[in-house]
Amino acid sequence: MDGSRRAGGPLGDPPSRDAVELTRAERDLAPLTERAYPARHEPAVRVQVAGRERRAAALRRRDYPDGRTAFLLGLLPAQKAPAAAGGRVWVWADEYAMWFTALHEHPAEAQPVAGDARPVRYGPDGISTTPPALTRCTGPKARLLIRVGGRWNPAHALVRARFREGHALAVRIVLTEDGWPMTYHRTYWWDPAAIRTAHR
Repeated sequence: MDGSRRAGGPLGDPPSRDAVELTRAERDLAPLTERAYPARHEPAVRVQVAGRERRAAALRRRDYPDGRTAFLLGLLPAQKAPAAAGGRVWVWADEYAMWFTALHEHPAEAQPVAGDARPVRYGPDGISTTPPALTRCTGPKARLLIRVGGRWNPAHALVRARFREGHALAVRIVLTEDGWPMTYHRTYWWDPAAIRTAHR
């Protein structure tokens, strides 16, 4: 799964079908691996439950010997819904029923390779604090491919920023993490060798 299998993937389309909850017997199955997402850095999730889009946090992930993946989601209370509509639920991973926005660093970002897009670094050791000039990105040219981790990843440009140091793009980029696509909000310095339109 690379986040581009359906039009837009997790870059914009809402979930298109209900997530499937694990049965009691399935919850008792022994996973191959299980891990918890770090507190206060859990991926934010948009998931469809009972025909309605809900917001949630991904708390844990299980990978099973048969290749399936399940997530424990902490559902946020929905508007105009009883408090009981919140709570935690185990669901099978389904790119058509949910998409994730990561709040942590992707492993590929920790070890960049030659040719990768360069992220904009803020703070004392990064760019100046001069407020940038911003231009909103729209149309087909907003669909991009960005090189991160030595591979091209689908992305959607949000804003073009003109800093004193040069031009940059604020984007939503989909990076695959252990076989599952996650959306990351990032800003990269413009580089035609590492950023290109997706339709060409």
